[in-house]
Amino acid sequence: MTSTSISSKIAREDREDEGEGGISLRHYDALNPSDSFETGERKVDKSIVNWGNVDVDVMVKIFQSFDIVGLTSGIANVCRLWPMECPQLRRLVMPAWNRLTKSTICDAIRMWKDLESLTMPSVSNPTYLLEEISKNCNNFRELKIMGPCYFHLADSLVEFLPRLKILSLRCTFVWKEALLCILEGLKNLEVLNISHCLLIESWEFDEPMVPADLNDESILKAASGLREFLTCTKESCPLCMRVVEDEGLIRWCKCEEGLWKQDEVSSLSL
Repeated sequence: MTSTSISSKIAREDREDEGEGGISLRHYDALNPSDSFETGERKVDKSIVNWGNVDVDVMVKIFQSFDIVGLTSGIANVCRLWPMECPQLRRLVMPAWNRLTKSTICDAIRMWKDLESLTMPSVSNPTYLLEEISKNCNNFRELKIMGPCYFHLADSLVEFLPRLKILSLRCTFVWKEALLCILEGLKNLEVLNISHCLLIESWEFDEPMVPADLNDESILKAASGLREFLTCTKESCPLCMRVVEDEGLIRWCKCEEGLWKQDEVSSLSL
């Protein structure tokens, strides 16, 4: 999706919505901003438009209209100023952030003091991000990770987010030791979603993966304190089959449109 098409899409979504003081945003090109824009009635200096006052339903509607490619490429240009303009952000959905630098992400987290929910990709070194959330977001309570769950990630979750209540790891592969680390270490966890996951006992380089048994006594015992432990119980689940075929690394950009937005946890579904 090109920058022009993203701008056009935003303009369409905002056609009937208004910004601060009743100023229509429908002619504002967020990717190619000038010093001013036309409201249909008068020319307005863009500096007086406060994106932080855009209704949350409008922003949700905008983001729901993008596919995963649009959200992770051109949309980053639109969001460049939102950390400053949206200090009261409570939920952030970014399934990939390959175009964002580590410092950009950390600076944004430091400004989002009210952040409660995050959907994020799996990152090789999650410590820096989880530590920033721990230091700056006292109300943070739910997390969705769209990617593999290694022991290092699980251990970092226990260290930096001990008050986490909801965690979704659906549609990926999860090491058994990582799952046990989460179940035993996150004492305040209430809901864990591992639906359509490939649970792995071990996986050595150039060797086939060894699946683990989800009904293992140690797992069931550790999960007994949860309010909800969500797994897939279908014998021939298409999504589970796709996870196996893709070896736990689903290529969401090649899946049906909107599939990546789903989640068995209603508060994390788009």
